[in-house]
Amino acid sequence: MSTSPATTVILGIPFHAVTFPETVAWARQRILSRQPGYIATANMDFVMQAWRDPELHRILLEAELVVADGNPLVWLSRFLGPKLPARVTGSDLVPMLAEMCRDNQFALFHLGGAPGVPEKAAEVLTRRYPGLRIAGCYSPPKANLAQMNHREILARLEAAQPDLLYVAFGAPKQEKWVQLHIRQWQVPLTIGIGGSLDFLAGTQRRAPRLVQRLGLEWLWRMCSDPPRLMRRYLQNIAFFAKALTQLLVLRYRPDHARPPVAADAPLRQQAHVAPVPHLPDHARAEAFCEAVVMQATGRPVILDLSGRPWLSSLEQGTLLRLTMRLRRQQQPCILLNAGSRVRKLLIWTHLADFFQLDDTSRWRSEPHSH
Repeated sequence: MSTSPATTVILGIPFHAVTFPETVAWARQRILSRQPGYIATANMDFVMQAWRDPELHRILLEAELVVADGNPLVWLSRFLGPKLPARVTGSDLVPMLAEMCRDNQFALFHLGGAPGVPEKAAEVLTRRYPGLRIAGCYSPPKANLAQMNHREILARLEAAQPDLLYVAFGAPKQEKWVQLHIRQWQVPLTIGIGGSLDFLAGTQRRAPRLVQRLGLEWLWRMCSDPPRLMRRYLQNIAFFAKALTQLLVLRYRPDHARPPVAADAPLRQQAHVAPVPHLPDHARAEAFCEAVVMQATGRPVILDLSGRPWLSSLEQGTLLRLTMRLRRQQQPCILLNAGSRVRKLLIWTHLADFFQLDDTSRWRSEPHSH
């Protein structure tokens, strides 16, 4: 975990605290590892969809890297603490990753977009970065996820053997398609890029740099295609305003601490009980995670939240990463003694079930190695 970027949870979605150079460096290392991974570029629309779609929420929870492709998320992170270092847009990341591929002799595959768009985007990138290897381009016939010819697409990828795969199906289709197949292929790294190929190919125009710097690219896009985007962005604005209001109410309402529940002696013998301290920065969060993993030695873990009236975005992200790491090692993990504010926060952000609040009963009859 020491090489992983800090994870901050914003409205129930994990975002990794990375800049553009850090994202590119992470992508390079992931490709070199040859272990299939996925990068999600999530904006406020992603968050809103994930709240309505448990499958998409789960995909974002399990993605190897999630970057904040939206200024509202960076603004909101200031309140939740600590602040995300930067907005990492998919449209800017696409050419940066292509340059990284050129410099490391990695092969790139463009999948998705309208007919001719992936090829045109490839031409632009190869002119910009001479020597870039394009493993292939393919625009599948437009269809929903159930009706796509998955076998043909996978056969093309198997033949091309790309190191990096751009998937431009639009959200959440591209995320669900990748999740459906990522365990079956040998592609080291995949990223969902939405309409970025259209920007490269020139079939759509991005907002001017000044508009981007002012954080108004969403307004530019909405005005450029009102019939398609007006409703979506108005829904995003309404969702953001409502979420911020509810978050403020949760953050500053009185906390009603429940009487602490102490793990009984038999359970203490089965499980490792770890009080969760205040984690103000990434270094202390990492130290806490490593200490829990080392001390648990293969046992189930109880994370005791007694006396914690709130969890920052970093603390939520730390508990999320720790829980996922323990589960990969077949070690159950639950949160115990969450106060009323923390409990309502986790329920409201759809994380309560993921964390298994207070559910220790099933361990009593299940032996675990010590």
